[in-house]
Amino acid sequence: MLKLCRKDVLITRVFWIPALFSYIVISTAFYERGLLFIFVNAVLTFSMVFSILIIDDKYRVEPFFISLPLKRRKVVYARYLSSGFIILLGLVFYFFTSFLLDSFIPIDIVDFRPLISPEGAAVFLIPAVLLTLIFLPMYFRLGLGKALLFFPAVIMAGTGVFWILLPGVNKLEKLYKAFGAPLTIFIAVLVLSSLVFASIIISIRFYSRKEF
Repeated sequence: MLKLCRKDVLITRVFWIPALFSYIVISTAFYERGLLFIFVNAVLTFSMVFSILIIDDKYRVEPFFISLPLKRRKVVYARYLSSGFIILLGLVFYFFTSFLLDSFIPIDIVDFRPLISPEGAAVFLIPAVLLTLIFLPMYFRLGLGKALLFFPAVIMAGTGVFWILLPGVNKLEKLYKAFGAPLTIFIAVLVLSSLVFASIIISIRFYSRKEF
């Protein structure tokens, strides 16, 4: 499994410097937008996740793996593990870009301190992780092409549900103040772990039934 993750690192190693440059250039266009700046960084990180899938699809790596005496669940585990590594790398890019902008832009124009914080990291990680957890089961069920085709529709439906549930955000803020940071973080980690586990199980079931 770790060898599969190493493969992802090796095939993308020449793209990391251009990716960092593109990351900084694109995200800085939204530096005055606060939450939108964070969301753009999260989407850029997610784009790095499926860029590996695009490379694998171009060189037909997946059918080659299936021809090997390799259990499909290990392929799924490796994909989630490498995606987690990329998301953490995206978090580093996010903090680096925020620190860079904070060094050059006066605080009276934009205050980056709330972004360079545990709360800012959490706001960044939530969409990046959720997008990945939603997309990977679709990828293992439909393949890259169909997954990219239907994924925007799923995101639009999810966005609609989010706006419906948006009034509950104030209640979550009250719970945060009532429980305190440690308990809130524990609950958030528990929920996130459950979502990761569910996404992996669904992906394994889809991939085990997929025909090539």
